[in-house]
Amino acid sequence: MSTFTNLIKAAFKERKKTASRVPFTVIFGVFQKILEYNNQVLELMAEMGTKLGGAYIFDQQYIRSTCLHIADLVYKLIYNLNALAPKKYLKLYDA
Repeated sequence: MSTFTNLIKAAFKERKKTASRVPFTVIFGVFQKILEYNNQVLELMAEMGTKLGGAYIFDQQYIRSTCLHIADLVYKLIYNLNALAPKKYLKLYDA
């Protein structure tokens, strides 16, 4: 084997030793939460679009409460993204 291949293998072996193992069920559960929050946000946005079409009467309170709900769901989505990939999506909090 080449020296390069040996270096790669050594790096992965070292990473496996130091990385803490998280059960797949936990990772999959976090991923499912991300999908759930994303779907809820998309449903709320679609509902707002439908109501904007003119067949419904809505007020500022509806807009505020729905936007707050969406903001809360997006925060939870970002939190769970950062749980899957620590420190990779921290800038999303500012956005």
